[in-house]
Amino acid sequence: MSNASTIRIPAGGETAAPIRYRAVAPAAVLSVVFGAASIVVFFHWLAVVVPICGLVFGWRALKQVERSVQELTGANLALGGMALSAGMGLLGGGLYLWTGRYEVPIGYKVITFDDLLPDEKKPLEVPPALDKLEGERVFIRGFMFPGRQVANLKEFILVPSLGHCNFCSKQLKSTEMVQVVMGGDLRTQYTTKMTRVGGRLKIDREAYKIPYGSLPITIECDYVK
Repeated sequence: MSNASTIRIPAGGETAAPIRYRAVAPAAVLSVVFGAASIVVFFHWLAVVVPICGLVFGWRALKQVERSVQELTGANLALGGMALSAGMGLLGGGLYLWTGRYEVPIGYKVITFDDLLPDEKKPLEVPPALDKLEGERVFIRGFMFPGRQVANLKEFILVPSLGHCNFCSKQLKSTEMVQVVMGGDLRTQYTTKMTRVGGRLKIDREAYKIPYGSLPITIECDYVK
């Protein structure tokens, strides 16, 4: 059954030319809605799914209008929603790329917790790539492990995620913890937000052989944010 309807309006005793009304494709409306909502991509990178949905609905609307041009309208609306989604997505993605590139202080080698893991075939040996970084200035992101002291911290433990707590610390692998020791008069405060640490990397090879309960990786910190 067609969604379009034809209405005849009498004028001067004669029947006027039929006026055909076309429904707006629902996908076109959804494209604009998701396009406007794409602003959330500036707050979290996972929100990139929102502009993607806007693009998908916009494309679907264009195809629907193309197939049913006599019954549906909204092509321009869909194009607007797609443009809004694409623009927000690109701006948000560019912001995250720029932040990830330029938040690292000059002179530091960026590493992650994955770089600290041993080779599966040699679980008790420091991997060569990590071994080469000893004494070098490195930069790593993580979260502070909660302790008793929360202010004027001289040292703390950095872990990969917020999911770690005092009750599950025994389940943490030694390579999932980085001991951060402040240099000079540098101090910091405990926070649940992501912490960025830079400094010289030190490796205790004997402690590295202990899978749990040791701290083989230390950063002599000269940068924390």
